[in-house]
Amino acid sequence: MDNRDLITELQRLRNRSVYMMAGAVISLVLGFFLFIIGGIALGGGGVLLGIVLFGTGMVLLILQSKRKKELKSYMGETVVKPVLQEFMELESYEANEFMDPELFKDIGILPAHNRRYGSDLIRGRYGGHLLEMCDLELQQVTSNGKSTTVVTVFKGQLLSYELSKQIHGYVEITKHTIGKAGGFLKRLKNWGTSVSRGRDFEHVETENQMFNETFDVRAEDPQTAFLVLTPQFMERLLQINEVYTTNFCFTPECVYLAIKSNEDRFELKKDIQTEEDIMRLKENLREDIKATTSLLDVLRKNEYLF
Repeated sequence: MDNRDLITELQRLRNRSVYMMAGAVISLVLGFFLFIIGGIALGGGGVLLGIVLFGTGMVLLILQSKRKKELKSYMGETVVKPVLQEFMELESYEANEFMDPELFKDIGILPAHNRRYGSDLIRGRYGGHLLEMCDLELQQVTSNGKSTTVVTVFKGQLLSYELSKQIHGYVEITKHTIGKAGGFLKRLKNWGTSVSRGRDFEHVETENQMFNETFDVRAEDPQTAFLVLTPQFMERLLQINEVYTTNFCFTPECVYLAIKSNEDRFELKKDIQTEEDIMRLKENLREDIKATTSLLDVLRKNEYLF
């Protein structure tokens, strides 16, 4: 597709989404105002008009959500998918889907949550091994009957990468803290007991004190943990820690990675008006994908796993 046609269609879809969101917000605010205040000043007419406007705002929100998905699908097919194919043997890309939630019951590197959103489900092969990844947002929603609190406990990427060699048991490597606020890794350290997942984990201390101060390691078989955590591999994970906030769960067949980037990587974040904007967008996508594949490259250097 010609870049000019691509720019025109991206702008059209984005504008529809933006305008619908603006209309929804205005309708909801006016509807609420008229329902509460207008009922006093205008009587029943104000209340009725408030209800109509509020209903219109809700309909516009639903339509805006659909338009946003249309934009994401179009961008995925025309921009994201071709860039992904530069890095891997892409089998499928579904812009508005994410990894099977049942997976989360089997790994201990994600925080407790009761609401989840996701997108950009990618399946393919990288370095000859099966790769599955997606954007993911996890929230903990609590209510006391009067108010509801929503806390985002994780936002980033979840990956599953096939190992060359089968290992014995599960090994989880989680950071002691994430970010300045301590956030999700402080919760993680005491979250998801081994009993709840039907496994008997042991805490593992390595000979690398810096690694012990940075990561918490738990394993069904400590010997497997020591085979995975070679001195060279631990040094590489410490280097990664300076750039990425990443947790690992090694299973007999694959490794899961939870990367807390606090962003959706394949979103259209600003207007696309020129061909230079398109080129910049594609280059930013390449940098995001390289950030992920660099983690996989570190894993592939571990001779016990590959």
